Amino acid sequence: MSDSPKQRKDDSKEAPPFRTHRIHAINGEWYFLTREGQNIGSFPTKDDAEAGLARFLKMVKKTSK
Repeated sequence: MSDSPKQRKDDSKEAPPFRTHRIHAINGEWYFLTREGQNIGSFPTKDDAEAGLARFLKMVKKTSK
């Protein structure tokens, strides 16, 4: 039996959004936090940090295959 959750017919096919608690500001500059606890940034806006996190997650997913 697999440990991964099953997708129901009504579930969205899109990936769930990333965790917003990984985005934070330090002294007015925006960063995202990796699972390893590393701050990545700085970014001028929260939106830029979110986009940076999305790119980072896409890159990590590619390299883990």
